[in-house]
Amino acid sequence: MAIGATAPVWVRFAEPVLAAGSTPVNAPRHLLVVFLRGGNDPLQTVAPMGNAALLKLRPNVGLRDGDMSPMGNGYGVNNRLTSFVDFWRAGQLAVVQQVGTLTKDFSHSVATRKWESGNPEDRYNSGWLGRYLDATTGVGSVRAAAFGDSLPLSLMGDRANSLSLTSIERFAFNDVKVPDVDARRVALSRFASAPAPSGSMLEAIARGHQDLLAAHDPLSKIGNATINGRAPTLADNAAQLFAAGLGTEIGFISLAGFDTHSSERGRHASAITKLNDTIKNFFSTASKLGVRDQSVVLVVSEFGRRVYENKSGGTDHGEATSVFALGSPIAGGMYGPDLDLSQLNGGNLPTRIDLRGVYATVLDKWLRTNPAAILGATFPTIPFFR
Repeated sequence: MAIGATAPVWVRFAEPVLAAGSTPVNAPRHLLVVFLRGGNDPLQTVAPMGNAALLKLRPNVGLRDGDMSPMGNGYGVNNRLTSFVDFWRAGQLAVVQQVGTLTKDFSHSVATRKWESGNPEDRYNSGWLGRYLDATTGVGSVRAAAFGDSLPLSLMGDRANSLSLTSIERFAFNDVKVPDVDARRVALSRFASAPAPSGSMLEAIARGHQDLLAAHDPLSKIGNATINGRAPTLADNAAQLFAAGLGTEIGFISLAGFDTHSSERGRHASAITKLNDTIKNFFSTASKLGVRDQSVVLVVSEFGRRVYENKSGGTDHGEATSVFALGSPIAGGMYGPDLDLSQLNGGNLPTRIDLRGVYATVLDKWLRTNPAAILGATFPTIPFFR
């Protein structure tokens, strides 16, 4: 059930019914998913150092040792990802290599759907986090929020309380000019409290408006706040929402610019600079607001890139990619196989870790719910949580 609140806000609210066998959520834990749209190149993000064979396949695109900060294990982090370097040195960055689906999906839309649904077999029309929200109860009115123009599939479910907004600052009754804002609030409040048949669509809409009203005042109070003298970014907004007392567990941010078919060195550098800023801003604000140690960032993308570069100084759609997890609850390290150029699959890094193993780990170790109930089967977890 979708409810349009104001022009820049799209809200998906419905009655949070506790599903049979679900797990209550008690303590405040926060997960921010950062989705790199377009297919991030894992070998331009964290790569082996001093690998002459790799540079032969990437004479123009490939990272040189001077482009990376050594990790002390034969790998290096792209110098533009200073936030990754800091978290690695603190033992709070997990790099999970060669993650993907067991089917080769080089279409953005198909691969994205499989990653966001958490189901490569396409058995669900919902997202992996939306099903988590359906199967559990929370403690507030806004359990999940995406920062953007629409709600991503990842957060969609049958009863999931999820919010999508372009910024906290615009989440207000006066973002659309009306003669009497107070009258507008009263009208919405009366509608939300009107009696409706139990289980009806009208009841679901009314309850959605109640949750919208409950979220409005806390968010409007912080909407105009500056962060260290600057306007807040979407990453800042995510931290602010986690700290707003609305019971928000999950945030979702999409970053574009990772489809680097040409001029990859410059284009990818620009894209991961945005990723670096997102990580830095989120954790800086989360620390300031007291929610840093309760927060984890998960960075994913719909697929990787070909190992060898193309004639346009870029790389084409590939198979496996790397997933990154950051935060003080993370057991830093490299997970998955080392790069083996003799084991490429049609020029691609082959999938060695099913993406559902990553999701199962997050669901089990961080969100504290049964992964099989969300993913439809049992998958081996990866020990990247402390």
